[in-house]
Amino acid sequence: MRARRAVVLMGAALLGLGVPPARAQDRGEQPTRFELSATGTLMAGNVRQVLGQGRAHLSRSTARGGYDAIASAFRLWVRPLPGDPLLRVGDDLSLMALPFVYLGEKPYLLGTARAERTAIRGVDGRLNGGVAAGIAPVRRADRLLRVALGLQAEATAFAAPELAPAWVEDGDRRVVPRATVQANGWMKAGEGPLSARFVGSVLVNPLEPRDTRGFVDASADVRLRGAVSARLAVGVIHDAVVPVGVQPTDLRGTVGVAWTAPRPP
Repeated sequence: MRARRAVVLMGAALLGLGVPPARAQDRGEQPTRFELSATGTLMAGNVRQVLGQGRAHLSRSTARGGYDAIASAFRLWVRPLPGDPLLRVGDDLSLMALPFVYLGEKPYLLGTARAERTAIRGVDGRLNGGVAAGIAPVRRADRLLRVALGLQAEATAFAAPELAPAWVEDGDRRVVPRATVQANGWMKAGEGPLSARFVGSVLVNPLEPRDTRGFVDASADVRLRGAVSARLAVGVIHDAVVPVGVQPTDLRGTVGVAWTAPRPP
């Protein structure tokens, strides 16, 4: 028993020596950054489909706090049969603000305000707002991971009053509370051109746990020249409660370019 305990303690000590100390996310003299990206996909042949997405991201990061403001627009065109003109299926628009303040090296407080509209998923408008408390287990100059638990209020206006699944009450307006798990992070591969980032949330109605929502937006970049990068973006959206005829989960993948100012070091 003592030998096993000694081995465990020695292994923990070696792991501790091998992990570099956490460092604050402080951009120094240039704490504010602006990023624009345009991505899309094209399917041609018997069925033609064009998907386009634009994204704007304004962020500020200092040792004590900052914010992220993210605007996204998505549009889909489909040609059902050969020879038919392209039809605009619908648009998605969203705006999210995430102010945060660090209470120490790792604990932090997070605010959330999000407005969205998605014709493809039958939502005329949705508003979310709330607060969360979290911790940043990884907070270094080349990578970040943060996780927060919180509460939000959610108000949704649906395009149609008939909702699915069967256990939810019909109606074109819903106001529900949400218990949330929110996470975001990014990493950069040393001095190379590769980088990646993600932001996501799981939102559960504590009065009806089956009423769950969630989303993840992730992207990977390869820096091409200066402030311009090639980008692969993936998004997953899930809503347990949707208008009748709408699938609960969407998966989207796009490729394109991104531009950042000032240029990341």
